[in-house]
Amino acid sequence: TPREYLGGETSRLPHFHVMVEVYLYKIVHLFVPNIRLVTVVYFLPVLLATLSVIPAFFLVKRVGGALGGLAAATLVAVHPAFIGRTIAGFSDTDGYNILFPLVIMWVFVEAIEAERWKKALSLAAVAGLLMGVFSWTWGGWWYIYDFLLGVCFVSLWYLFVKEYTEGKETKTKIAWILGAAVLAPVFVLGALVQTISKGFRDKAYSEGAKYSNKEKRLHYPAEAIQM
Repeated sequence: TPREYLGGETSRLPHFHVMVEVYLYKIVHLFVPNIRLVTVVYFLPVLLATLSVIPAFFLVKRVGGALGGLAAATLVAVHPAFIGRTIAGFSDTDGYNILFPLVIMWVFVEAIEAERWKKALSLAAVAGLLMGVFSWTWGGWWYIYDFLLGVCFVSLWYLFVKEYTEGKETKTKIAWILGAAVLAPVFVLGALVQTISKGFRDKAYSEGAKYSNKEKRLHYPAEAIQM
């Protein structure tokens, strides 16, 4: 298995991250036979950060043109917080937390803007598949899921109110707008409750992990990485 191939105590590592490291090493090893696993793992965060620039460009290009896409890609590429968590040697899952949401939002927007329903359904299915893969990488995957769900809710509500009140009196329009303003927070409240409860669960998990790590430290034997 990928964990056994990597060597050492890896049971606490996210399985998806271990799989990416091992199988990426196998692919690179085909072209560079003398490369070591530790080298691939060392540069993986840089690769993830570089790939994140691509969906950022095309996502913003859809609404802001090529110049807007270039500005977005540049912002992602040089953001200090992102660079600090994806520098070479920082072998963690932070790169996925930017790459996957950007790709998912890009595909999601393309699905909404698609003119043919078959293309829209295909892109929506791809976005759902990517969301499933993203759920393997990070416990907070549902943030982007809830965000896109909220976008759908607000968009549909806006279109409904717009279509229903078109050509009607000002009083009717005001009534529908006020009704939307009153009912919309119900959705936001549900998401807020979920966020708070998830925060408490994550805190409890973090405390348990700290206690467990005191007893057993993660380590990589030198013989396991010198391949």
